[in-house]
Amino acid sequence: MEETQGSMKTFIEYISEGASVYQKTATKAKSGKTYAFGRDSRLDGRPKEEGGYYVWVLKQNYDGKVRGGIRSSWAYVKKDLSYKDAVKLMNKRLGYKGFDLNESKVEDFLIWEPEGDLRTITEKLNKLKSSKSEVYRGISGAEYNVLTRKGAVKSKGKGNTSDIDGSYVADNVHLAGRFALVAYRDTGEGYLLVLDRKKLPNLEPRDPGNYAVSHIPKDAVKKTIQLSKLK
Repeated sequence: MEETQGSMKTFIEYISEGASVYQKTATKAKSGKTYAFGRDSRLDGRPKEEGGYYVWVLKQNYDGKVRGGIRSSWAYVKKDLSYKDAVKLMNKRLGYKGFDLNESKVEDFLIWEPEGDLRTITEKLNKLKSSKSEVYRGISGAEYNVLTRKGAVKSKGKGNTSDIDGSYVADNVHLAGRFALVAYRDTGEGYLLVLDRKKLPNLEPRDPGNYAVSHIPKDAVKKTIQLSKLK
């Protein structure tokens, strides 16, 4: 989801238990009101297909206890929206097309703000486009070394691979780029693998936008993007 003035999700403000506002999506409508996206905080960083989006409006109310007498606070317009419905409602409230439904960014899958080298890398990853003939995987330097040395790799970590004997891959290059970026941030190196969908063994759909595969063979790798070279 791409905004003319920024990405849909960067810095997050948790305004109440279970809810968040993506402050850097705050955009002024033709009416003069300010709107922003948000999400059920349990879904922050999850694939957009899982929904849970909010559209917020910034309210200004009289409060004699604050300087200037006006208190600003976020109130939701509508919650529990799909990605598509959130964009449609936002653009309707703005009175113009401020967000593009068909675009995504790495930041849409992060719950923190990339800065410095991470910002430079993120901006270059955002230029990549997903292809229907490909799936993608973000891996650490350690996983990449196994891939090059043994000719194949599968995940041994916890989290979203705890219920499979293999690896997850994504059909959204920016979602996979998020995992590569986190690996780079945490270990000093990360790789984004561009994979030929037809060359992956036992590719099975899992949660929306993700697939499980028994292992990733080296000959399925169409392209390798080393994040340290994107600085």
